[in-house]
Amino acid sequence: AIGGCSVKHVTGFSSESNSNRREAIGKIGRLSTGIIPLVARSPPAAASSQDVTPLSTKWTSVDGLNSLESEKFVSFDKNSYQAMVNDQSRTPLFEKAITNRLKSAEPDSQVVLDLGTGPFALFAVMAAEAGAKHVYAIEASADAAASARDVIRKKKLEDKVTILEGFSTDVTLPEKADFAVAEIVGSVATEESAVATILDASRRLVKDPADPRSWIPS
Repeated sequence: AIGGCSVKHVTGFSSESNSNRREAIGKIGRLSTGIIPLVARSPPAAASSQDVTPLSTKWTSVDGLNSLESEKFVSFDKNSYQAMVNDQSRTPLFEKAITNRLKSAEPDSQVVLDLGTGPFALFAVMAAEAGAKHVYAIEASADAAASARDVIRKKKLEDKVTILEGFSTDVTLPEKADFAVAEIVGSVATEESAVATILDASRRLVKDPADPRSWIPS
């Protein structure tokens, strides 16, 4: 989910790898500014060789810089977005948290903020289909925002979801959100400007920022 913040571009990484960036990061012994090769650890000796799934991914620390017009902006490529959507260690947990949060309130009463909705408007769609009153989905990348609008239009959710193009720190909502959902923490906590983005949302965009239920993840 990418918007209202800067994010890292990942190359050579697709849904077919059955991996995600965080799994890759966990296997790296050290970081450098060059390309980092990664190979999955071998399974226990008792495992059959047929059970071994080779894993490989790589990126550089400067991939994607200056990719948003004249701004210093780092973005994901389409394969990386799709890998995150398909990540079964991540996406179902977000869906469960969003659904449970909406079920804890009166139906059609909750305004949701999606910080960095990405080209698939994944969390925005989840919230709308789970009964949100309205979802404001912010996306900094013009291409991703356009793609997100297409997704919302095809799913006939225009009355439930508003895609707002720009950085969240520059966006003003017509109403404050009951809770915000965001997946903007990259390889390190500050990589996608998460601190500045969340602080700004706390001050301006969320009704009760001190309530842990106002944030997914909290």
